[in-house]
Amino acid sequence: MFLMDSDIAIKASSYSVLDQVIRIVAAIDQPYMLSVAKTVISERLHRRIKRGMPASILTHFNQHQANIQTTEPNEKEIELAAELEESALKLKLSLDIGESQLIAIILTRGYSRLATGDKRAITAAEALFNRDNKLQHLLHKLVCLEQIIGLLASQIGALTLRSCVCASPGVDIAMAIIFSCAGGTTNAKNIAEGIQSYIGSLAAIAPNVMDASFGAAEISTLQ
Repeated sequence: MFLMDSDIAIKASSYSVLDQVIRIVAAIDQPYMLSVAKTVISERLHRRIKRGMPASILTHFNQHQANIQTTEPNEKEIELAAELEESALKLKLSLDIGESQLIAIILTRGYSRLATGDKRAITAAEALFNRDNKLQHLLHKLVCLEQIIGLLASQIGALTLRSCVCASPGVDIAMAIIFSCAGGTTNAKNIAEGIQSYIGSLAAIAPNVMDASFGAAEISTLQ
């Protein structure tokens, strides 16, 4: 099973590509998220609409959310998540409750991947991995937003995806930079290089917990 955090779903919905992200994930394993995440996502999309984004982003999420199964942490996983949060806090690292519970589920159930848009969580997971043997099952389990976006670009076309990203450049600053939303022209090769650069930087920070090979072959074909 392939876990997704709320940030991935929020940004994919904001770009109106959640259905395609779900399809990509489902080709690997059944997509799952925390039950509470669907409520959180709806609330955050409502706030974005109030700030000027089109109401269609919430419609898009509502149309496709049923294709993501939900799960809840059990008591043991809740306790483990709290331990992870406490350990991260001692290291002055950020690990919020949603991400800690997803990591706890990965550790106890052996799910295949966790896709997260929270780079702080990836950084914290790497630090904890290096200090706690309980986290050894997290080896190469994490996938970042840029890897999901890169894989999507390889399937629908980098310039097609650029139009989705640049229609809402404020959703994610890194994505706006990668796709050159500020103006000017770009091409698939430049987009691929931008995606690879972001993935490479994060993989250098978290070489153990990140699966740097995820989508790498497909992203390299963008041209």
